[in-house]
Amino acid sequence: MEKAPSLGIAKNTTLAKLVNLGVTSSISAGIQIDINSAMRRIENGKLRDASLCDHNCTTTMKEKPTGGNYTCPAAISLNSGFLSNSFAPADKILTGIENTISGIRIANERFIQGPFVNYCNNFFVPDEVAAILKKNILEGKIEVNLFGGNPEMHPSIALIISELNKQEYIINFTTTGRRFMRDSKFFDHILESPPQLIALSADDFESVDQIHELMDMTLEDLYKQWRKIPWYYGQRQKAYEAVFLAKRITQEKLNKPKFLFNLVIHQGNISNVESIIRCLADIFPNCRVNPFPAQAAFIYESGSFDKHSIDLFGRFIDEMINAHISESTNLPNQNITKRIHYWLILKAAFEVYKSSPLILSDVLSGNGIWRCYATPGANRYVQIGKSSKYVDKQVAGGHLGCFWNSQTVTYDDEQVWNMSGEGIGEYIAISHNRISSQSTNKCPGCAFPRLMFDIVTSELGIAKDIIPIYLLLRQKYVGY
Repeated sequence: MEKAPSLGIAKNTTLAKLVNLGVTSSISAGIQIDINSAMRRIENGKLRDASLCDHNCTTTMKEKPTGGNYTCPAAISLNSGFLSNSFAPADKILTGIENTISGIRIANERFIQGPFVNYCNNFFVPDEVAAILKKNILEGKIEVNLFGGNPEMHPSIALIISELNKQEYIINFTTTGRRFMRDSKFFDHILESPPQLIALSADDFESVDQIHELMDMTLEDLYKQWRKIPWYYGQRQKAYEAVFLAKRITQEKLNKPKFLFNLVIHQGNISNVESIIRCLADIFPNCRVNPFPAQAAFIYESGSFDKHSIDLFGRFIDEMINAHISESTNLPNQNITKRIHYWLILKAAFEVYKSSPLILSDVLSGNGIWRCYATPGANRYVQIGKSSKYVDKQVAGGHLGCFWNSQTVTYDDEQVWNMSGEGIGEYIAISHNRISSQSTNKCPGCAFPRLMFDIVTSELGIAKDIIPIYLLLRQKYVGY
């Protein structure tokens, strides 16, 4: 999120406080687009969309040692038979993004004219705060997150970023760093017109010693050691790639993007997660770290936290909340991604389900804690990706829906580059919820921070039994 001065905010105002806590920002809505959707052949010879990746981040392999601490649906071991020429070309992706942004503006206006009033009443939003939230939803910038299995693989990724940079968008590039590591010309090409933020993976950092070991290597040695990692250890590969690219960016003098470490918290790192965050902040003072619990509910899996891990995670939630409101904490206040509402929701879930560790483990994994389709307005970070159905088309992807779960809210009939802004706005405002009501296999939910990017979206999607305690926590820490 951008700092308060970019909004013209005076210190010690309500707006400054809300921005500092991450309750709101300069971002009015977002797009997360899977630009690596590709068609693959399935058993009956038909073609179906999937997300193409060159990493294996999954625990599902039986013939090999574990390749990860969670299951990624784009893992290379879970997908085969891809047609590489079925990527959507750059012009379609750019047109689709433009159409979707037009639709977002329309949907935001409809939201303010209708459901926003009920939201403010139901969640006891004071008039001063409501005016701030309303202004941002109508006037804020759009964030575009270029996403996918590994979006570096798209042959026109540099062109896509460059063209988007010509507009007034905030461009995030969520990637692994593999192509940057293998191709120095690609690094130079991206930095000619870089995104504002490059998001890397810190999922496989299980100790501070491991991070220091990688940091002590030269870029050349990192690459040499990376090549020795078995292909099925995808998360380990990403750790090397992330350090390589972070070091490479840090060495640049001009035109370098900011970078962020996404840190999925699982049983392998929960004991060291605070020291890992402090270590990354010490080594890379300008980085941000975005920690969140491993999610599994969206693919209908149970949570994986045992009782001890749950206790540790509960204490970590308290530390994250404290880091939002004080600089005298165990965590680096300036380096964490600010979303206090997100951590208050997790805290409320702990309070509600603390007597049932198995249920709480599932809730932390996303089961029932938040749903993008729960109420109009919860889906303001719009996703574009694959379809779960066979559709007669020349290129893959481009469907309004969800990257992880294509069975609940996905619009299979058209691709965004063939849709009008009005049609996309209709999907965001109405059809998204209507499609979910007709689904026979509803997504149990998730707790991905990017989708819960501001307080309005987060509150509109949270489970009803969490709301009373959440509101008490919000009053205590946010002030209303």
